[in-house]
Amino acid sequence: MKKLSTTFLILFLFFTGFAQQPEKIIIETKNSALVLNVESNKRVTQSYLGKKLPTSEYALLQGGREIYLTAGMENQFEPAIRMIHDDGNPSLELQYVSSSASKQDNNVTTTTIVLKDAAYPVEVTLHYTSYFNEDVIKAWTEIKHDEKKPVELTEYASSVLHFNAGEYWLTQFHGDWAREMQMVEEKLTNGIKSIESKLGTRTNFYQTQAFFLSLNKPSTETEGEVIAATLAWTGNYKYTFEIDQRNGLRVISGINSFASEYLLQP
Repeated sequence: MKKLSTTFLILFLFFTGFAQQPEKIIIETKNSALVLNVESNKRVTQSYLGKKLPTSEYALLQGGREIYLTAGMENQFEPAIRMIHDDGNPSLELQYVSSSASKQDNNVTTTTIVLKDAAYPVEVTLHYTSYFNEDVIKAWTEIKHDEKKPVELTEYASSVLHFNAGEYWLTQFHGDWAREMQMVEEKLTNGIKSIESKLGTRTNFYQTQAFFLSLNKPSTETEGEVIAATLAWTGNYKYTFEIDQRNGLRVISGINSFASEYLLQP
């Protein structure tokens, strides 16, 4: 059975959010936490991403947005995955099946979440490896299926993250030979902002695969709430930053889908 997998790395400083549901999946580092909810409809949502809290407080957090957004259902924003089944249907609904956590050592823990479509034999597995002392979480996704014929993937992101803040400030880097790493900081507004490359193995040209995201106000060298991120992938890539009508931000990261339609064999 063939699998498709790409990886996204995120370095956490601090952020505050909201969450709560009966069953929770908690991924922690020394100073940060990512909390996921298993909803009553079997959807998995991200309810919190931010500064580490006392364990008792996670149960009090409420709300959440779907952790891996699909196309063809009720999602009206950019999807993390769009699959055309062998019968031509482009819809996908991912429901929770199971989760597990395994420790490599006292510093490294990998959490695995299995999702399946209710109608088609499609399975998406989300992986989160937390590096406790370094305050780093590595996220990646595996996609597989048992349909009779190949399915076509037109979108297949490595990771989705959700944020709730008053304002969002993006710091990115660009340049060319002898002028590398020119820094630009801008406030994100409603709509979509993307950082991408279509240059194949030359992705170091013009755009840089790392970014900083500051919450509520621009960060300085000595204070602020900051996420630092990069993509562990050497080909075409794309970051999508989308602010919705409720001022929520979702960041989708992974391979650039431009000219990258993928026929995934059973």
